[in-house]
Amino acid sequence: MARINPQPDPQRPQDAPEEIPSAIPDADKDGYDADFNGLHDKEEDGKKKDAKDQQYDGSAVNEKEEPEDDTKCPHCKEDITLDQIKAITTIDAKNETLVSKILEYLNLYKADHKIDTCVRKAHFIAQALHESGSFTVLEEDLNYRPSSLLSYFKKDEYITLTDSNLTKYKDYFSVAPPKAAKGAKDAKDAKPAAPAADQYKDYSLNPAYIYGNTNKETTAKLTSSDGKSKIEIELKKHKADERVVGNRKYGGRDGNDKDSDDGYNFRGHGIIQLTHKPAYESFTTFAKNTGFNKEKSTIDFTESKEEKGVKTCNSDLLSDKKDPKYAVQSAVWLWSTYKISSKLEVKSDEENFAGVTNVINGGNNGTKDRYDKLLKGREQLKVYDHYKYLLENQKDEKKKTKLKAALKQMASSQTVYAFNRKTKKFDTDGITVDSDPKGQEILDEFGGDPAGDKKTDKPADKKTDAPAKPAPGKPAPKK
Repeated sequence: MARINPQPDPQRPQDAPEEIPSAIPDADKDGYDADFNGLHDKEEDGKKKDAKDQQYDGSAVNEKEEPEDDTKCPHCKEDITLDQIKAITTIDAKNETLVSKILEYLNLYKADHKIDTCVRKAHFIAQALHESGSFTVLEEDLNYRPSSLLSYFKKDEYITLTDSNLTKYKDYFSVAPPKAAKGAKDAKDAKPAAPAADQYKDYSLNPAYIYGNTNKETTAKLTSSDGKSKIEIELKKHKADERVVGNRKYGGRDGNDKDSDDGYNFRGHGIIQLTHKPAYESFTTFAKNTGFNKEKSTIDFTESKEEKGVKTCNSDLLSDKKDPKYAVQSAVWLWSTYKISSKLEVKSDEENFAGVTNVINGGNNGTKDRYDKLLKGREQLKVYDHYKYLLENQKDEKKKTKLKAALKQMASSQTVYAFNRKTKKFDTDGITVDSDPKGQEILDEFGGDPAGDKKTDKPADKKTDAPAKPAPGKPAPKK
């Protein structure tokens, strides 16, 4: 693919629709980030917000043209390279072509979407690499185990073990043969159950065992309706029915229709996985009206169709590995526009790792991995050099104080708390990551902590990023 020189979009910034529904990335296989709905946004006056955001002196190339400034970090405009990504995370040789394509688009769009400084690049890359399995997983994996899906089915949906149902679902399970009686040598000596019709009709099976992945779960124990007897069934190996799982997990919530394929169609896609129909609707509107790098789209990413019994949806374009353009566009758009009131770029400028993680994830899943990638990203993307250069050249004392405050935050441990949907509060126990000592080293080199700053030595305040109106529902199951 030919290299394309990045150009800022002259149409940005723009006013978003009056109300923007929540974009819920869900890339974690072990988390409930898809349920976090509190930091979705109503875009405020674009001009006022951009003016405020541009106070950070970190070479934001999406700003309006201005005279050359010797206090701008020379590394901020540099492209993110494959070698840098390979130093941050493991990239198999077979995936290098895909990662290179992703980086080509990311470098094309980053200037227009507030991923325009060394610091912001490091935070974006850390989150995106974790969300996408190091740029190799571009759609949400719904291949859940039965035990993770049990709560998604109600009692009246259970499958009664009549003879007809045993035949109907014979490719999924069977009743285990009777065990040997006590003292008997083998099962042949055991007294078999009476061959009566519908002899197991007092037992019922949760459909999770039909629709879940049984590669690791081989048996299940069932109790009769009167609670007096038990049987064991043998599960036959099969993958999960991801369409059913997706519709159960996401159907009827966060803007998805309940009795449709919305849950499956609008599962997570992209390098920061976009989830739920309203997010795809808003992405479609932006891509058509504003576009990326002056290129406008004609695609409705919510459109679905069925041909010859095969169902497809344009949402899958966001996970196309042959051309990951939309996978990248959806991520940079989510960062700069869909989460505009969450100010991801400002949280990055402040080195508020906990805040960025809460917005992207909605909890604290994958915290350690995200932070590990951030530490490596700071090294590879020249974040430490960035701070040193600015502190050496910056004459504005107020801007120096902001830089030092960010370094102080970097030099402090931070705790990421998960939001509990039942209590509608953050959990009291969070996941804490260690401080980055290089932040303190730079602070010491340039005169120590910012004057009068006493708050930055505390872990990130979990109340800062608390959702205003958490969405109803249950956490996503573990895999």
